[in-house]
Formats: sequence, structure tokens, C-alpha cells
Amino acid sequence: MYPETEIIFPFRKLRKLRYSGGEKWKDLVDRVSALPNSDPDAIAMNLVIAEVCDCLKCGPSSYKAVLGCEVCAKRSIAAVQSGDNGLLRRFKRAQRRVAAFQEEKQAIWQRYMRKA
Repeated sequence: MYPETEIIFPFRKLRKLRYSGGEKWKDLVDRVSALPNSDPDAIAMNLVIAEVCDCLKCGPSSYKAVLGCEVCAKRSIAAVQSGDNGLLRRFKRAQRRVAAFQEEKQAIWQRYMRKA
């Protein structure tokens, strides 16, 4: 009944968002989509898309779910009023958040290993 709809935007579909923004967005999508999905920049990009699309509020009965993740993401990115610069700022902010999370996770792991 529904197109390919997931809980959060699937990284494997990132390249399909290439033309949703301007040149800077295209360059960013090209660079990040070539990375493995476990790369910090890939995680940051997924975070940006999830926030722009409001993925966490999407449910099986929502209009967005009926559209599918790809269509929803294309529309949401195209609708960002700050354009490419705003999307790039969001990406830089997401990179910092991912780095902070990884540092925190590493610190917790090191404390755990000292106790063991």
C-alpha cells in the first residue's frame, strides 16, 4: 500500500536528493553518498535530513508516509528557505553533534574499561 517508507530516511537513497538543492548541496550529496553509512559525515547527513523532514513525527497514517521517504525528503529539502547555505550550516552543526556524541561514547567506554 505504501511506497518504500522507513522510520528514518534511508542513507542508501541519499543520491536521489542530489537535485533537491543548489550546486553546494549537490557537491555535498556527491561527497557524502560515496562514504559508508557508518562514516561520521554520513551520520551527520542523515541527521540533517531527519531533522529537515521531521522523520520522528512520521507515522504509518501520515501524509508523509504515504508519499514515501524519497518524495518527502526532496520536498522538504527544496522547501528550506535558507537554501544551500542553510543546509550546509545544518550539516556543519550535525557534524559537531556527531563528533561530540562519539567523544562522549569513547569517554564512557574508557571509564568502563578502567573499572573492568
